[in-house]
Amino acid sequence: MREIQNIFIEFENAISISNAEKQELFNRMELTQALIKQSFGKNKEIPPIHFDLHGSFKTDTMLRTEKKVADIDYGVYLSKPTNQTPKQLKSLLLKILQNNGYKAENRDKLVRVNFDDGLNIDITIYYLRDKNNLPRLAREGSWMPSDPVALYNWFLQTSEYNDQLVRIVKYFKYWASLNRMKTPSGTAFCVWVGKHIQYNQQIDLCLAATSQSLLNSLNKGVYCRNPVKPHDNLVANLQPRHRKNFVNMLEKFVSYSNKAIASENQIISLKYWVKIFGVKLKTIELDGHTKF
Repeated sequence: MREIQNIFIEFENAISISNAEKQELFNRMELTQALIKQSFGKNKEIPPIHFDLHGSFKTDTMLRTEKKVADIDYGVYLSKPTNQTPKQLKSLLLKILQNNGYKAENRDKLVRVNFDDGLNIDITIYYLRDKNNLPRLAREGSWMPSDPVALYNWFLQTSEYNDQLVRIVKYFKYWASLNRMKTPSGTAFCVWVGKHIQYNQQIDLCLAATSQSLLNSLNKGVYCRNPVKPHDNLVANLQPRHRKNFVNMLEKFVSYSNKAIASENQIISLKYWVKIFGVKLKTIELDGHTKF
C-alpha cells in the first residue's frame, strides 16, 4: 500500500484549484480593474487609485471546496481621503459593475462579483493613510482600520514560509469547510498555522502536532489576534455557539489524528484521517483500489 505521505500530497492536489482556473480568475480580475480604473478616473471626487491582491490567491492557499470553486480578493486603494462616504463608494462600485453586465452584490465590507462557474471576485475599497499609518477599509456605515498587505507580509516572514506551511493551511481550511456551521476564516487559519505549525517532513505528524498546539492555545477561549495593526480579533464575528462547535471539531481532529499516527496499520490510519477530511481523501487511490 502506498505511504500516507503520498496520499496527503495527492489530496492537496485534489482540493487545490488548477493553474488554468487561477489564470482565468486573474484575467477576470484584470478586466474588472480596468473598468474600475476608467470609471473612477472620470469622477473628480475620487483621488487616484491603485490595486493590491489580498487573500488566498496571494498566499497560494486557494481551495476547491464542496461549497464553491474559488475566489480572488483585491483592494481598490484611494491615494488619499475623499468626501465620498464608504457607502457611497461601495454603491458606486456596485453600479459600475452591474451596469457592465456583472452579477455583483453588496456586502458589509466588500462588493462580490459572482460567476456561473463558481468563481467569484471580492473587491474592497481602502484609502491611504491616516495618522496612525493604517489603511482604512470601507464598510457600509464607516471606515475601519485594516491592513491585509501587512498581514500578508507577516505570513511570508513567519515560521520559515515554505510549501509545508501553505499545505497545512489548505488542509485546515478544507477541514473547516466541511462543517455546516460557521467556522473561522481562511485568514484566521493562516495566522494560527503560522504561529503553531510543528514542522515535520511527515505531513501526518505535522498535522497531528499542529492541531494539538492550536487546541492548547484555545484553552481560555477561541481567539485569534491579528499579528499586525490594528491587532483585532480575527474570529470576532463568530457567535458563542460557533466557537463551541469549533472547539468540539478541533478536539475530534486531535483525537483522530493521534489515533491515526499511533496505528502501524496504514489502512486503519487512513480511516481516521478520512473521519477528519471526508470522502475526498477516501477516494485517493490506494494500491489501485479506492475502497478499504
